[in-house]
Amino acid sequence: MNYLKSIGWTDEDIVTLVENHEDQEAVMMMEYCRNNIGYFIEYKNLFGTWLKPNSEFSVADLNGALNSFDRLISPNYRHVYENIFRTLQAGLSKLGENTATQTRALKNLIKLIKDLRFPGQIW
Repeated sequence: MNYLKSIGWTDEDIVTLVENHEDQEAVMMMEYCRNNIGYFIEYKNLFGTWLKPNSEFSVADLNGALNSFDRLISPNYRHVYENIFRTLQAGLSKLGENTATQTRALKNLIKLIKDLRFPGQIW
Protein backbone atom coordinates (compact mmCIF):
# COMPACT_ATOMS: atom_id res chain seq x y z
CA MET A 1 0.00 0.00 0.00
CA ASN A 2 2.91 2.34 0.69
CA TYR A 3 4.07 1.94 -2.90
CA LEU A 4 0.65 2.71 -4.34
CA LYS A 5 0.26 5.77 -2.11
CA SER A 6 3.74 6.95 -3.14
CA ILE A 7 2.72 6.99 -6.81
CA GLY A 8 -0.44 8.97 -6.12
CA TRP A 9 -3.10 6.40 -5.42
CA THR A 10 -5.95 7.56 -3.20
CA ASP A 11 -7.94 5.52 -0.70
CA GLU A 12 -10.72 5.44 -3.31
CA ASP A 13 -8.32 3.92 -5.85
CA ILE A 14 -7.14 1.27 -3.41
CA VAL A 15 -10.72 0.15 -2.72
CA THR A 16 -10.92 -0.82 -6.41
CA LEU A 17 -8.16 -3.45 -6.08
CA VAL A 18 -9.93 -6.71 -6.86
CA GLU A 19 -8.89 -10.04 -8.29
CA ASN A 20 -11.13 -10.30 -11.32
CA HIS A 21 -9.62 -12.08 -14.29
CA GLU A 22 -12.59 -11.12 -16.50
CA ASP A 23 -12.19 -7.35 -16.01
CA GLN A 24 -9.37 -6.04 -18.21
CA GLU A 25 -8.71 -3.03 -15.95
CA ALA A 26 -8.50 -5.26 -12.86
CA VAL A 27 -6.11 -7.60 -14.69
CA MET A 28 -3.94 -4.62 -15.67
CA MET A 29 -3.80 -3.42 -12.04
CA MET A 30 -2.97 -6.91 -10.78
CA GLU A 31 -0.12 -7.19 -13.27
CA TYR A 32 1.07 -3.66 -12.50
CA CYS A 33 1.35 -4.51 -8.80
CA ARG A 34 2.96 -7.88 -9.47
CA ASN A 35 5.53 -6.32 -11.81
CA ASN A 36 6.39 -3.41 -9.50
CA ILE A 37 6.19 -4.83 -5.97
CA GLY A 38 6.18 -8.56 -6.70
CA TYR A 39 2.69 -9.46 -5.50
CA PHE A 40 -0.94 -8.41 -5.60
CA ILE A 41 -3.29 -8.19 -2.63
CA GLU A 42 -6.88 -7.25 -3.25
CA TYR A 43 -8.52 -4.66 -1.02
CA LYS A 44 -10.63 -7.13 0.95
CA ASN A 45 -7.43 -8.96 1.98
CA LEU A 46 -5.52 -5.93 3.26
CA PHE A 47 -4.78 -5.80 6.99
CA GLY A 48 -6.23 -2.28 7.15
CA THR A 49 -9.52 -3.53 5.73
CA TRP A 50 -9.78 -6.11 8.48
CA LEU A 51 -9.33 -3.32 11.06
CA LYS A 52 -12.43 -1.45 9.92
CA PRO A 53 -15.21 -1.42 12.55
CA ASN A 54 -17.78 -3.21 10.36
CA SER A 55 -15.38 -5.88 9.15
CA GLU A 56 -16.69 -9.42 9.48
CA PHE A 57 -13.19 -10.86 9.47
CA SER A 58 -12.70 -14.56 10.21
CA VAL A 59 -9.90 -17.10 10.21
CA ALA A 60 -11.29 -18.31 6.86
CA ASP A 61 -10.64 -14.82 5.44
CA LEU A 62 -7.02 -14.97 6.57
CA ASN A 63 -6.58 -18.44 5.06
CA GLY A 64 -8.09 -17.20 1.80
CA ALA A 65 -5.88 -14.11 1.82
CA LEU A 66 -2.73 -16.15 2.42
CA ASN A 67 -3.63 -18.57 -0.38
CA SER A 68 -4.34 -15.65 -2.73
CA PHE A 69 -1.05 -14.01 -1.81
CA ASP A 70 0.91 -17.17 -2.64
CA ARG A 71 -0.96 -17.59 -5.92
CA LEU A 72 -0.51 -13.95 -6.98
CA ILE A 73 3.23 -13.62 -6.40
CA SER A 74 5.04 -12.58 -9.57
CA PRO A 75 7.27 -15.36 -10.93
CA ASN A 76 10.13 -12.82 -10.89
CA TYR A 77 9.70 -12.33 -7.12
CA ARG A 78 8.80 -15.88 -6.11
CA HIS A 79 12.27 -16.41 -4.60
CA VAL A 80 11.62 -13.43 -2.29
CA TYR A 81 8.01 -13.98 -1.20
CA GLU A 82 7.26 -17.68 -1.60
CA ASN A 83 6.26 -19.31 1.70
CA ILE A 84 6.73 -16.05 3.61
CA PHE A 85 3.52 -16.77 5.56
CA ARG A 86 3.96 -20.54 5.87
CA THR A 87 4.55 -20.48 9.64
CA LEU A 88 1.53 -18.23 10.19
CA GLN A 89 -0.70 -20.45 8.09
CA ALA A 90 0.52 -23.61 9.82
CA GLY A 91 -0.04 -22.05 13.24
CA LEU A 92 -3.64 -20.95 12.74
CA SER A 93 -5.02 -24.29 13.88
CA LYS A 94 -3.21 -23.83 17.19
CA LEU A 95 -5.30 -20.75 18.00
CA GLY A 96 -8.29 -22.85 19.01
CA GLU A 97 -10.22 -26.06 18.55
CA ASN A 98 -12.64 -24.69 15.94
CA THR A 99 -12.96 -21.76 13.54
CA ALA A 100 -15.00 -19.70 16.01
CA THR A 101 -12.33 -19.85 18.73
CA GLN A 102 -9.56 -19.40 16.15
CA THR A 103 -11.32 -16.30 14.78
CA ARG A 104 -11.77 -14.86 18.27
CA ALA A 105 -8.07 -15.41 19.08
CA LEU A 106 -7.03 -13.97 15.73
CA LYS A 107 -9.15 -10.84 16.26
CA ASN A 108 -7.42 -10.34 19.62
CA LEU A 109 -4.02 -10.70 17.94
CA ILE A 110 -5.01 -8.19 15.28
CA LYS A 111 -5.98 -5.69 17.98
CA LEU A 112 -2.49 -6.05 19.47
CA ILE A 113 -0.72 -5.85 16.10
CA LYS A 114 -2.61 -2.74 14.96
CA ASP A 115 -1.11 -0.76 17.83
CA LEU A 116 2.45 -1.54 16.68
CA ARG A 117 3.87 1.14 14.42
CA PHE A 118 6.68 0.69 11.96
CA PRO A 119 8.53 3.37 9.96
CA GLY A 120 6.69 4.29 6.76
CA GLN A 121 3.68 2.17 7.65
CA ILE A 122 0.25 2.93 6.27
CA TRP A 123 -2.62 0.71 7.39
